[in-house]
Amino acid sequence: MKKKKEKIEKLNEMAYDNNGDYTYEYYKLTEEIEKETKVYADALVEYKIQTDPELRLKIEEYVEKKTNKLIKEKEEEWIQMEEEDKEEIKKEIMEAVKWGLKKATENKEFYSLFLSKPFGASGEHRWNNIFMFEENGGKWNRLDAEFSIDDDTQATVEYNKYWGDANTQFGQLEKSSNIQVGVKYSF
Repeated sequence: MKKKKEKIEKLNEMAYDNNGDYTYEYYKLTEEIEKETKVYADALVEYKIQTDPELRLKIEEYVEKKTNKLIKEKEEEWIQMEEEDKEEIKKEIMEAVKWGLKKATENKEFYSLFLSKPFGASGEHRWNNIFMFEENGGKWNRLDAEFSIDDDTQATVEYNKYWGDANTQFGQLEKSSNIQVGVKYSF
């Protein structure tokens, strides 16, 4: 105890430097005192626990209560998060209904008709037409012509037309109908 008192007196003497700031030695000594105090306190608690079974039980009960309380708080937090997620999903559904969007179906049926006919003196060119019908009224028609310029080069012209119910995959693409022209070179 006398040693600790001496350290505290020394600490008060060297606490400040000429600028009024704490000195490095002050910080080092403070750390040393804190470590010694903690070691002493830990040793005292450990001794008390080992010699007093009632204290040991009280501490174990306290730790168990604290642990259970933390677990319960976390469970409540998770339940709250799940409730918030459910509320968020409900909001998204209500927003979709507000804007007139319809719920997607898990499976959709499509039907297609593909026609192809070669033309030209030796059948080197080809007309292709694919027509797709989508369940609930969407439609897509692709008409293309392939022209063989020579054995390695081919020119194509293609027309894609989308139409039908605006709530179908093809119907919503109506404004994306297009014409494409291309050249393909094989080597």
